Amino acid sequence: MRMTSMLVSVSCCFGIGAVPVLAHDSKVLVYNWSDYVAEEVLENWEEDTGFGIEIDSYANANEAEARLVARGTGYDIVVVSSESVGRIIASGGVQRLIPENFPDVVMPLPFLESLLFSNLPEARDYAVPYMWGTTGVAYNIEEVAARIPDAPTDGWSLIFDPENAKRMADCGITIVDSNEEVVAAALAYLGKNPRSKDTADVDAAFEVLRAIEPYISDFNTEQYDDLMNGEICLSLTWSSEGLGPMLEGEGDYKYVIPKEGTNIWADVIMVPIDAKHLELAHKTINHLMNKQNLALGVEYLFGAISSNELVDVVDRSLFDSPAMSLPEDVRETLYLAPHYSGSEKETLDKRWRQLQLGM
Repeated sequence: MRMTSMLVSVSCCFGIGAVPVLAHDSKVLVYNWSDYVAEEVLENWEEDTGFGIEIDSYANANEAEARLVARGTGYDIVVVSSESVGRIIASGGVQRLIPENFPDVVMPLPFLESLLFSNLPEARDYAVPYMWGTTGVAYNIEEVAARIPDAPTDGWSLIFDPENAKRMADCGITIVDSNEEVVAAALAYLGKNPRSKDTADVDAAFEVLRAIEPYISDFNTEQYDDLMNGEICLSLTWSSEGLGPMLEGEGDYKYVIPKEGTNIWADVIMVPIDAKHLELAHKTINHLMNKQNLALGVEYLFGAISSNELVDVVDRSLFDSPAMSLPEDVRETLYLAPHYSGSEKETLDKRWRQLQLGM
């Protein structure tokens, strides 16, 4: 899940919300987060595969889910967040996958595979795990120290404690626009089960969020540029957004996985029920998920190093970040955001919109 404004060279790129066109027989049509394929992979695409690629991008997981549930997409493969997988499968919007068609796919570490498929068993037949990461806190070291000298920078209270949020408001606070993950984080902060969907627990999570809402600059999914440009100093964000300023920048920022635990997200590849180019779809999944290209994707997106097969090919310096290497002590704190049914998600979305409007 990485949203940036960087330009990517592809055969053709459609704008968000564009009506997809049918791909030519020599091209595969992909629906994906914006800027979510490593540039080097795209540059060598046709030479490596023998066919072209067209990418239609989206900026919000709800947008991708709605299009797949409605069917008639015209896409050959899609990349979606794990939170939406159960609802997409239930809608009949994607087709079953046969493992034998994907001999080059690098499978995730056993603990990641178990975490995903034990919580979403139906996904095993429909989804190929692609990119992994966490949802945590990115903060400007100097700005936080100046406002909160004894700041609790190792936990969720840095952003969820309203007194801390109030002190940091003047230099900019953003929250990722992903309600399932943020509600779970608020529950972790409260010491509750982050996967709980109990009404009283969800109410308590929204009380936490309402208390800090007056101090939030924005709820969005495009935090990478804001952090890189120093436009905000505190963010509840995806690791694929928050690690950039720490690993690419001047050392002003730090991304942390809160001690109370956090969501580990998975973006998965699925094939729409109406895919027109199945052979190309299968080849595309194999190509994106072979060891070399997946390693390039992890480096480009600051994804978690999700497989032992990647250890020898990923830049060794990235192992210094616990959010990328996922050491044992970090693994113990991770959970997968709960699966909401269609009606449950509709209610959650309504409450989330009301929160953003200050209602």
